[in-house]
Amino acid sequence: MTKRIECLDFLKALLVLAVLTEHYFGITCFEDVSRENNPYIFWFKFISSGFFSGQSVPIYFFISGYLFFLGGGFSLSKYIEKLRRRIKSLLIPYIIWNTLAIIVLIAVLLSPFVSMMKFGVGLNFSIPNLLSCYWVYDGALAGVNIPATTAPINVPLWYIKELMLMVVLSPVIRWLLLRLKLVFLLVTCALWVWFSIKSPALYFPRDGLFFFSLGAYFSLNGKDMVSIFSRWLKPSAILYVTVSILTGIAFFYEIEKGFCLKLFNTLVGIVFYISFAEYISHGNIINATRKYFGAALFIYLSHGIICSKMIKVMVLLIRPSEDIEYIMTDVMSYVISILLLYGIYRMLEKYAPKVLSLLLGR
Repeated sequence: MTKRIECLDFLKALLVLAVLTEHYFGITCFEDVSRENNPYIFWFKFISSGFFSGQSVPIYFFISGYLFFLGGGFSLSKYIEKLRRRIKSLLIPYIIWNTLAIIVLIAVLLSPFVSMMKFGVGLNFSIPNLLSCYWVYDGALAGVNIPATTAPINVPLWYIKELMLMVVLSPVIRWLLLRLKLVFLLVTCALWVWFSIKSPALYFPRDGLFFFSLGAYFSLNGKDMVSIFSRWLKPSAILYVTVSILTGIAFFYEIEKGFCLKLFNTLVGIVFYISFAEYISHGNIINATRKYFGAALFIYLSHGIICSKMIKVMVLLIRPSEDIEYIMTDVMSYVISILLLYGIYRMLEKYAPKVLSLLLGR
């Protein structure tokens, strides 16, 4: 079982690289680009989205639900103990990293770079605006209006927020899974599809509820999902690559209902990535990369603070005007951010290990 858990730890670290592609390989920081004039940057964006957009976090929820109920037995004392542990591993890092994001934003808003980098019109401080940064950031702190979102100011941490909610609701989820079994999963799946397609303003933890429950279902029923999925590596790999490409094409040509392909591919991706991680675990790759697991978590928690800023810095330096230059801007921002954050991680590991432990919830 230890080997299985380490396989999943490796997968979670690997998927951080996929999360970053979703946040860095885009066009939101570029002006005056269009499908007609800049087709290749759009192809780059949508094909990468077909493969990676929205893929990693559902797998995180799935693994979290599976591990949360692993080992059997569930009592009030165990539930309280799990809550206590999650306060350290989830809540404290969540508060710290969002606070750091607020500090960085305020520093930028009060600096001469605010007009150059277009992060807002200026600081609009109030208690409600400040508190919104920890739940659903609407841009009010920077004097702008951000479209509907469910993320805090450090955007990637929406996963942590939703996971904390699943932990709190875990006794209810467990009870429903044991009583209703597949019926409950079908209902949560239907809600996931409905809220994904309709995207209403009403907040609903669509990803967290379905995928956390799906992972919990395997665990509560004593099913070794790594062993089950490992049988489907080749067919899932072929299907995942095929549907990812088709999804990218659908996105580029704005095909109606094309997003449904992405929903299907998300489910296929769970099987593929877990079976792939299990396949990799038979070699020496996990032993060689184990030391990077902590760095991957640090990069995940911190990259949201510098993502758009790094891209805009690269835009100022490269001043892209051709497709290849836009793609280079995205890729260089991605690589430099990883190297920068990895360097910060190593410095903290060497000179401030207690601070690093606090940041990572260890």
